[in-house]
Amino acid sequence: MTTYVSLDLETTGTDLANDEIIEIGAVKFDENGIIDRFETFVRPGRSLPQFIQELTGIGDNELLTAPALESVVLQLEEFLADSALVGHHIVPFDVPFLRRAQVRHSEIVLDTYQLARLLLPGVGEYRLASLSALFDITNPRPHRALADAETTMEVFQALRMQAALLPASVLSRAILWLAGSSWHGKAVLQEALAQTSRGGAVTGSRPAPETDKPLERARATVEVPQQEAVRVLASAHDRPDILPQFEDRPEQVKMLEAVAAALNLGQRLIIEAGTGTGKSLAYLVPLALHSIKNGSRGVISTNTINLQQQLMLKDVPILNQLLETTGYQPARVTTLKGRRNYLCLNRFATQEPSLTPVEEEARFLARLTVWLAETQTGDRAELRLNRDEEGVWRRLSAEDSGCTANNCPYIVDGSCYLVRARRRAEASHLVITNHALLLTDSAMGGYLLPAWENLVIDEAHHLENQATQAFGCTTGERDIKEWLEACGRLLARMIAAQRRVGRIVPDRSIIPRLLEAAALAVEGCEAPAKNVMTAAQTFLELHAETSEYDRELRINAAMRAQPDWSTLEVAWDALRATLERLIELLDRLRVAGAADFDRLVVVNRDSLVLEMDNLYAQGRELVEAMAVAIERDDPERIVWLRADSRGGGITFSAAPLQVSSLLEENLYADKNAVILTGATLATGGDDPLAYSRRRLGLDDGEEIILGSSLGVEQAALVLVASDMPEPDSELYVPTLAATITGLVGASEGRALCLFTSHASLAATAQMVAEPLAAAGIRVLAQGIDGTAEDVIYGLRRDPRSVAFGAASLWEGIDVAGEALSLLIIARLPFSVPSEPVFAARAELYEDPFAEYALPQATLRFKQGFGRLIRTRTDRGVMAVLDSRIRSKRYGQAFLEALPKCAIQQAPRETLPPLVTEWLKGSQEPA
Repeated sequence: MTTYVSLDLETTGTDLANDEIIEIGAVKFDENGIIDRFETFVRPGRSLPQFIQELTGIGDNELLTAPALESVVLQLEEFLADSALVGHHIVPFDVPFLRRAQVRHSEIVLDTYQLARLLLPGVGEYRLASLSALFDITNPRPHRALADAETTMEVFQALRMQAALLPASVLSRAILWLAGSSWHGKAVLQEALAQTSRGGAVTGSRPAPETDKPLERARATVEVPQQEAVRVLASAHDRPDILPQFEDRPEQVKMLEAVAAALNLGQRLIIEAGTGTGKSLAYLVPLALHSIKNGSRGVISTNTINLQQQLMLKDVPILNQLLETTGYQPARVTTLKGRRNYLCLNRFATQEPSLTPVEEEARFLARLTVWLAETQTGDRAELRLNRDEEGVWRRLSAEDSGCTANNCPYIVDGSCYLVRARRRAEASHLVITNHALLLTDSAMGGYLLPAWENLVIDEAHHLENQATQAFGCTTGERDIKEWLEACGRLLARMIAAQRRVGRIVPDRSIIPRLLEAAALAVEGCEAPAKNVMTAAQTFLELHAETSEYDRELRINAAMRAQPDWSTLEVAWDALRATLERLIELLDRLRVAGAADFDRLVVVNRDSLVLEMDNLYAQGRELVEAMAVAIERDDPERIVWLRADSRGGGITFSAAPLQVSSLLEENLYADKNAVILTGATLATGGDDPLAYSRRRLGLDDGEEIILGSSLGVEQAALVLVASDMPEPDSELYVPTLAATITGLVGASEGRALCLFTSHASLAATAQMVAEPLAAAGIRVLAQGIDGTAEDVIYGLRRDPRSVAFGAASLWEGIDVAGEALSLLIIARLPFSVPSEPVFAARAELYEDPFAEYALPQATLRFKQGFGRLIRTRTDRGVMAVLDSRIRSKRYGQAFLEALPKCAIQQAPRETLPPLVTEWLKGSQEPA
């Protein structure tokens, strides 16, 4: 009988080099229950940070008389003995601390975090508290060692039971993936397989075909009166079970009426709707009614996954309940995403366990095996992929798969996830998608989405950037490397199979010679590819400005005239010749081998032909993208090189100089109604929507600007520091740090600081960390303390924190309530003038700053402000610490773009009392 010890450590922090253990808790158990417990405080050589004291409830006084770590090591080793070690995040956290303390323990280490990711692939949240809630396990003292150890023990036992519930076929396949892995967690699967006699097909891996009927188009267009749409929305008054806090919002009704009119009249409409308008229902209700009555289809496009999920999980159920309340049939609604979001069953089926020696990859493939037993969508959104898994997913997704019913058995039997998603879309009144897929579909002439008549684009301020990517192309070092590796893997499999069955293949077959030539061609591409990247890197270093992160360089006529550009062109000519030789051999292989592949390999011949087709097509696209960037000087295209500081190597990119005409031609043309909406489309001035109109190609549309329904004018105070140094001054960062320290102290944390530079963010965070820690306030810096998601999670969890964020935190985050009461703008969010796309498009204007740079920065500023007030009960302060907002004539444009809330300029030292007074409820600044 196996004996386990569940262990948890509390420490002064997470830094292995500097932090120390302060508490150890352990529980010894076996199949029959708990055998023994071990618990002790440990005296550290430093005082506890305030955050740790608040998190654990442990104080410095409790540790004064605790034993030193050295004196408890032997006791702990005796307790652990040879028992298998169990813990949550034990591999990356607890085990390194034990090793540093030279604590001997069993080599068998079972991490419940890793086990949960494998056995519960669709859960998405694997913190100990989340898993405890999932299994209905109560933890009486979270963040105390013994309580967490006991909770981990119960989670471990629950996970073992979860494994035992899996079909034997799933367990067997998962174990096969893990056969060459040293991961100890596979023992849990082996134990479960030994205890079960269940077998049969993998449940859910081949779901039943969709049965929804296609839409039936009305013979003539049926208009939906505005008052009818209003009546559906107003029915929420009688359904407090649907919308408990529903109230009339004039802005929402105005938007709903405008959308209904646009649908009836076939108009183009652009609407700015402030936070709290309720714009989702304002466009969902009339769009659903119009689609139901006409048997037509409407598409709703968002930029973020969060909004897509909100629409499907929250707003659409409300919509359908309101429709049923007023006597209508519910709308059929589905989401459709890009091909890379769906697992390709064909690609997954052709993977061979013997070819996956990397432990992380083997564990991910085992995880996918378990996931296939439950998923009905094959959508990656159900998984929370880490960085290592992302690379494997790219290889297994349906992206770039040229599959058809003629070459894929999963399409034939109706289980292909991508096909199922498209069939659902064809039977739906409303299809919710994202800007990337919508624009890729328009660029390909409507190949991806089913035919549609009406379009609503939410988060429309992102449309230009997404169109820039969709109508452009990017490729580079990593793409070439991954494509060559994929070719090499396929050819190696085929060569190995050909050698095994060599006698069966007719002597006249050309396949063996083609395989050998193609394998040599793959090797022959490596040196030329390296030469191209070296030449590009050298060119960048000579001509690009130094950057704190990625180094970019726009390639215009002047750059192509540089003498060293020819070095890159010569290197590319050599690489292009070798790539095209390999592509030609792939083409000959897929044609000549169609009859003989089944003799060479154990996998389905059609699958192999499909893989060859995909690699051939990918190679063609790769060469074309490189050629566009290097060979052609097109005045209507922007071309640039980038050196990725995060290890992605050199990339070559090309994008259209303007996208407005492309949007008109490919997206808006021949559609009944096109409605663009968002919270930040107007820039202020006499014609506030002029900038968005021009950039988005909607010059002939109707326009509406609606304010917020949240009472932002009364809830927010804007403070402008009147004595900040200029941003380019040496005094700026130290002064910024001192000012932030005072402001965040006054708000008692509950703050978000937005930066435009990661370097400035890091320098400021370092300066404020110690003084704020002394005040019991934790600093969470994006890129230092985790991702953008991590720092916002930390702010929600511990409001006595300040989150420092850069680009990704200026929008798209929602921290309601007092957890975010202070917003600090470190610098006005102007684009970097040398950024290639920005620089090229700025040249189109007579006054680039006033007509392009300033409106763009103003919208970004509004987006940042929008993080502050998220509900009717929110109250907050925005502090602007960029002197240019008052010293430059253009500064007033930023303030005019905001809602008409209270604005006060004051010296830095007087700002903290104003923050305190406002947050305590004073309606007017002092």
